[in-house]
Amino acid sequence: MPSRVEISQTKRITRRKKLFSTLWNLVRPSHVLRFESMNWVQRKIYLYNVTFGLYMLDWWERCLFNILVIVLTWFVCYNGVRSANEFCKRILW
Repeated sequence: MPSRVEISQTKRITRRKKLFSTLWNLVRPSHVLRFESMNWVQRKIYLYNVTFGLYMLDWWERCLFNILVIVLTWFVCYNGVRSANEFCKRILW
């Protein structure tokens, strides 16, 4: 059975936690609220836009950048598959 001191300490700790969470809800930035309300795909798109600075581009600039990323990704994947195929043919056969 917990003593009176332990009970008062746990009450104090829970009060502190409640106070801290209330204060955090008051002062946390709006982008944190926006980030928490997104699903997984929206969060990844948001991180992609923020990481590469796409949020400050016009729609057509963002489109050009995304096309460039897609073409470069395709190029890397295509050549990776080709070289892996060559490697497997040379080593295994």
